[in-house]
Amino acid sequence: MNRYADGVFLSVLQDGFSKVVGIPSLKKERATQIDTALLGNYGFMTGRVSAFYSWINDYNTYTSFGVDPPTGARILLAQNTSLATLGGFESYGDYRANDITTFFVSGQYVQGTDQVINKPLPQIYPLQGRFGVRWADPMPMNMWGLEWGFRVVARQNRIGYLRSDINSTSAVAVESPTAGFYTSYVRGYYNLSQNVHLTGGIDNMFNRNYLEHLDRRLTGPAQTVGGVTAALAPGFTAYFGLEWLM
Repeated sequence: MNRYADGVFLSVLQDGFSKVVGIPSLKKERATQIDTALLGNYGFMTGRVSAFYSWINDYNTYTSFGVDPPTGARILLAQNTSLATLGGFESYGDYRANDITTFFVSGQYVQGTDQVINKPLPQIYPLQGRFGVRWADPMPMNMWGLEWGFRVVARQNRIGYLRSDINSTSAVAVESPTAGFYTSYVRGYYNLSQNVHLTGGIDNMFNRNYLEHLDRRLTGPAQTVGGVTAALAPGFTAYFGLEWLM
């Protein structure tokens, strides 16, 4: 795509309406990365934390040439930046209160920077985490299970930038900030037999209004979220499934 796109419309940024022009001479990315991890297992309690930091030479990015008047699309020209960095972590922990009940918590974070223009990379999700409780059948057959949890997402003020000129380090913001939010969910399963399994649950159980940072949004007359036209994430959503293995 970044090498041979010829002005095609692609959803590569928040605005969801980008006109991408590829460069056949685009260089291949080369990365040097450091990873580290800590694991713990105490029987009734387990945990792990992993982190990474990556130096990426010739990172594939874009130069933004503003907006195409007839369509409102942002015009993007593919190019390399000599150095970009990515760093982040993942964590998870659980505590087994008894044979049925387990409490859990997890977290994720990534930060990216175009070191040439000294600005954040676009398409980077903010800090997020989950916590909740699981109940499971203590018998070996594992007939049923239920989980109730919360997903918490931090506000993203570290919005992405792109070059505004191919031969300079000037930059233009191509994202808008996104408010933090939380949602709750419940999901479970019941095994009627070895071959028949029931699953179901509810997403966004409290019908929260929120917008994911990478969701599409357009500038326009409707001022719905942060001064842009945007579709909010789905509200209260119940689902049910039946799996039959032959």
